[in-house]
Amino acid sequence: MQTVLIVLLASAAVGAGFTALPLGRTQGRGLSASTAVGSRRMRCGGTHRGGVGLAAAVDDAVGLFKAKFDKPGTPFGDVPAVKLVETFSAIAALYGGDENALKMVQAVPNILTYDAPNLAPAKAGFMRAFAEPTEGGTPPKYTEQDVIDMVIRNPLLLGLRDSGFGGTENSGEDTMAASYVIAATRDQGGLLLGGLIFLLTVPVLKAAAGM
Repeated sequence: MQTVLIVLLASAAVGAGFTALPLGRTQGRGLSASTAVGSRRMRCGGTHRGGVGLAAAVDDAVGLFKAKFDKPGTPFGDVPAVKLVETFSAIAALYGGDENALKMVQAVPNILTYDAPNLAPAKAGFMRAFAEPTEGGTPPKYTEQDVIDMVIRNPLLLGLRDSGFGGTENSGEDTMAASYVIAATRDQGGLLLGGLIFLLTVPVLKAAAGM
């Protein structure tokens, strides 16, 4: 419940026109996007499985990001292109390729500001929660592909830590179910999600009050 409430609150904020906060930011504009792409291609081979090539996909992703945030008065204008490229590449490597990563950027462009080193531990937490046998030996209900699909439906899950309050390893059925709700209501704005959050928090508040 911790994880799902955190993500629903963030999703409602994004739907209402606010910007989800990244896990970390790097100051300065740094390299141009084209230079960053070339540098990244030299390090990781130029393409990812499931896509049309890193350079083409990252051009689209960075273009979406800049269209939303490269304006006066918008956040993230100082995020260097190399950070956007590295985060996109990490998402693509972990979640099935460039096409899947681009889908997530199309839904929530500012996920490119998340810190790339946090993404693999966060996914490992999801795998422990959903796709590994329990301590009692019960087979997992979900597969790695189910985890990937869940995050594609709700890219804000990329911003979670792997452990601690709201950590990915503490995810449960509510997190999986919420991903469908968020995907279905993404175009409806924050009002509908706000109502769903209220319905989810009422039982929590009653329990806390001893009702």
